[in-house]
Amino acid sequence: MCKPLLARYIILFLITSSLSFCASEAFIEYKPILSSSPCNKTWKTLENLCDEDLEDLTSSFDFWKGIEPEKISSEHFKELLRKGNSIDSLSVAYFQAWANLPRSSAILEFLKNRKKIDQQTILERKKYFVAIIPGMFYKDNPITGADGAPVRYILDSQGVPNGNIPIDQVGSLEENSEQICNFIKNYNRQEYLILYSTSKGGSDFKYAVSKCGKENYFSKVKAWLNVAGLLRGTPLMTHRTDSFIKRFFLRVGIPLYGYRFDSLYELRKSEDSPLATEVRTPSSMYVLNVLGIPMTRHITFRGFPNYSELAMYGPNDGLTLLPDAIQAGGDVFPLWANDHYFLKFRDPSMFLGVLDWVIQNIKK
Repeated sequence: MCKPLLARYIILFLITSSLSFCASEAFIEYKPILSSSPCNKTWKTLENLCDEDLEDLTSSFDFWKGIEPEKISSEHFKELLRKGNSIDSLSVAYFQAWANLPRSSAILEFLKNRKKIDQQTILERKKYFVAIIPGMFYKDNPITGADGAPVRYILDSQGVPNGNIPIDQVGSLEENSEQICNFIKNYNRQEYLILYSTSKGGSDFKYAVSKCGKENYFSKVKAWLNVAGLLRGTPLMTHRTDSFIKRFFLRVGIPLYGYRFDSLYELRKSEDSPLATEVRTPSSMYVLNVLGIPMTRHITFRGFPNYSELAMYGPNDGLTLLPDAIQAGGDVFPLWANDHYFLKFRDPSMFLGVLDWVIQNIKK
């Protein structure tokens, strides 16, 4: 009697752990207490920092001498961790590397200097339709913001046309990329088109670029705003599928929850993953990567278990390794103190500032 019971527990554990990196709970909104002192400090373009933030950001590191930030990989992180460096020191050094890059520094400066918004800026926003590619499980777990609701709320408040691309919340890369390509192909509104993707939505759009990025109709897409994209998969899924027995239990058990093994398995980080291949984005499409860079103390309660699991590889946002969330060739906006759930990016002034930057950099 005990063997079937044990097998049942093993299946339940594997299923729960495999879904945990995308599913959500009410704890997602938990915000850790970062400091007992007023968070009113500044560092370069950053404001409202706590004492701990200022101490970290003013620290000096030489990890990346002679290496451009876009060339920093998870292998660099693993090597530095083996030498005894902490994940927090690598995270702050990675943020500094991006913040000091002229292009990223210009984005931070632009956002800091945005004070009063003129009428022309408001009117310019309304010339664009923001199509949102939601993340995995967005229907079952909207509290994560994966359904795009926080973004739609901000856009609606400003009268900016927007809407979701109706992809399957558990669809495969092939299926969802086809939906995205068809949406772009059939798009006939008068507004220019901006694509906004979050989490697994970034995986779907990257795959769509590989499928239809060279088609003439793809020129309708003027910009891609990639927020915490799983562009190269995540070791979290690799860990859960790295043996026959694990894959067997997941294949059997996941359908019981209404989900699909193949869609999850595609998100593994490995050389044979469909996300392992790099894609070149069209020159007509401006790309901005919004990269949350948290210290350990910034991680939300919901994100902490996965963050801890990924810590052996280096800086991560609680779902993917930081270098793996960047589309090559695009600009990078490093967002201090944010994990994968981007609570600070839900601030209207922050999001609209980023949207204004994107619009200014679009090739019309």
